[in-house]
Amino acid sequence: MVAICFYFQVHQPLRLNKLRIFDINGNKKDYFNNDLNNGIFKKVSKNAYIPMNSLILDLINKTNGNFKVAFSLSGLSLKQMEEYHPETLISFLKLKSTNNVEFLNETYHHSLSSLFSEEEFHQDILKHKEEFFRIFEKEPKIFRNTELLYGDIFDNIISSHGFEGVIIDGNPILKLGKSPNFIYGKENSNLKLICKNCELSDDIAFRYGKSPKENLLKEIMIKINNLEEEGADLINFFMDYETFGEHFPKDSGIFDFFEELILELNEKEFEFLTPSEILEKYNVKENINLEE
Repeated sequence: MVAICFYFQVHQPLRLNKLRIFDINGNKKDYFNNDLNNGIFKKVSKNAYIPMNSLILDLINKTNGNFKVAFSLSGLSLKQMEEYHPETLISFLKLKSTNNVEFLNETYHHSLSSLFSEEEFHQDILKHKEEFFRIFEKEPKIFRNTELLYGDIFDNIISSHGFEGVIIDGNPILKLGKSPNFIYGKENSNLKLICKNCELSDDIAFRYGKSPKENLLKEIMIKINNLEEEGADLINFFMDYETFGEHFPKDSGIFDFFEELILELNEKEFEFLTPSEILEKYNVKENINLEE
């Protein structure tokens, strides 16, 4: 039976104060608007992170430990959890303790350094690894770049950090005429590529609310069943964690929809896997090159 992987991205940028050229001499104390950052982070935590973490913990229990997910927490999001809302960090640590949740590595600043500077890209990855280990006492095995950017030119740097796999966008795979529902390898690298199923991910992240949730749930299940019949190994739902509670508020029914989807998948005995478990279970379908 086709495996299901849910991965969520968590990031909050640091908003800047409005500075004038005359502030360069130090007339203004902070470059960052701490009050605004504090307020936004607490709001998003209240609306999205805390209730969704609670729901995921509940679903792990309701499925007798079958449900599993993965997260990528940017370094800036971790920094703000510690400074502004420790309760949010505690809730992620509670999820870690279930052993049903995998955490991925990314750039500390959620930056586009990979496009401009190899050294800065390397340092951004390293800083995230160090901060993540300080808090979670674990070293991630899987890497994801900002916006799932990936190309062969990044292989050497990513491989040098010891990662086993990379989360990538599914569209470049589709452009090669291939399915995102398999693991792909590299000819000159040990890295394995785990591809986002853009259509099914976007059904939740962007198309929720455009039709009754009962209809959307039915449509998603039909697509999953069709992919299974076609011989897909896995289906990767990758999306922004703020989809739940921020992009779509609680009164839209988004939390209930997600719970119904997970419970139906579990009832039909689909297997939930983390990215690392996917690499352990499935063989590489073929080697590919992605130059851009």
